[in-house]
Amino acid sequence: MEMARRNKMDIRNKTGVRGVHKNKRTGKYQVSIGHKGRQYHLGFRDTLDEAKQLRIEGEIKYWGKVYTKDY
Repeated sequence: MEMARRNKMDIRNKTGVRGVHKNKRTGKYQVSIGHKGRQYHLGFRDTLDEAKQLRIEGEIKYWGKVYTKDY
């Protein structure tokens, strides 16, 4: 589990935030997180800063602390 959290961010990531991408249809930022082999959708946000904050909250909820240092 720890190993998955330390992997490098995908080079195709355009937002610069792990687990956040811009939804083409809605134009909003979609946030997700993986935990125990499952993918969880955390929600949509209008701005990248709001999406970053949601991702941090998700890491705390599912992983117990913030692991990513991308932001």
